[in-house]
Amino acid sequence: MGNNRRVPWYRRKNALIKTGILFLIFFVPFILVHEYIMEGYFFDPSDLFSPSITHEKIVIVSVLLMIILSIKLKLKKIENLIN
Repeated sequence: MGNNRRVPWYRRKNALIKTGILFLIFFVPFILVHEYIMEGYFFDPSDLFSPSITHEKIVIVSVLLMIILSIKLKLKKIENLIN
């Protein structure tokens, strides 16, 4: 018989990547709404150049992370198709 134990979702890398992407999809709009409520605007490019951590920097990092995770997921799918 073999070892037929199921791997928990948090141990599967693709599931973790998909969960991260889904989290970021919901996280970015909440940051933008919070910025609008607190400051009165959605995005101010001049805040990108201030030395402190700003909402704009958090949004940029989150979007870049979402893009990187999406590319990594696509590359894993292509690798699985080849093998």
